[in-house]
Amino acid sequence: MIKKNCIVLIVALALMLCSCGKDNEKIPDSTKPEVPVTPAPSQTSTVKTIEKLDASEYGFWVFFSFEEGKIVEKSQNEEPKEGLGWELAFNREYIKLNGPEGFRGQAVIADTGIEDFDAVTKETKVNFLHNKLQDIHWKALQMGNFEDAEKYICPLHSFEFLTENMPDLEKVYQVNRNVMIVRSAKGDKLYKMQFESAYNSQGQPMHKGAKLTFRYSEL
Repeated sequence: MIKKNCIVLIVALALMLCSCGKDNEKIPDSTKPEVPVTPAPSQTSTVKTIEKLDASEYGFWVFFSFEEGKIVEKSQNEEPKEGLGWELAFNREYIKLNGPEGFRGQAVIADTGIEDFDAVTKETKVNFLHNKLQDIHWKALQMGNFEDAEKYICPLHSFEFLTENMPDLEKVYQVNRNVMIVRSAKGDKLYKMQFESAYNSQGQPMHKGAKLTFRYSEL
């Protein structure tokens, strides 16, 4: 009889322990609302426009910085004192890069062959170009003559010939509207740029001159 009572007591204790264990289980709170995860805003680069940058004077380079968004120097020097503070320099239709060859930076340039500014991305496949030593019209002399000088410039110009087989003073140029990709002088960023217009010193469009308007943004 005692043995039977012991068995009954053990079973009762076991049932009580199971009941307590279930009470301690964590029950999900179905009434707690889910907090939606808000995605981070996309980083879109601001498009900047440079209006009529005046690079029309023979014998002078106009040095431009994409990072600062402005001209950093205009001089007859081959480069400013601040070696990495510029990406491009303009002299009329000529462009030079703060990179190989000739300069301390890492800037290179590519013509994408695309005129749709928005269509050019980091994934656009291009072949980058660097400076080469070439003869350019450096100083204007009397009667339409020029003093040439050997300068490091990139193979791309801000203008294209619109007419051929004409005297030099009558040559008309059309702005190169293909979007270009430029690597920064520090080598850590890519920019895309597009020339929009070019005017001569008398404000006449589509004629050989170098008051350049272009837009650019970081890729």
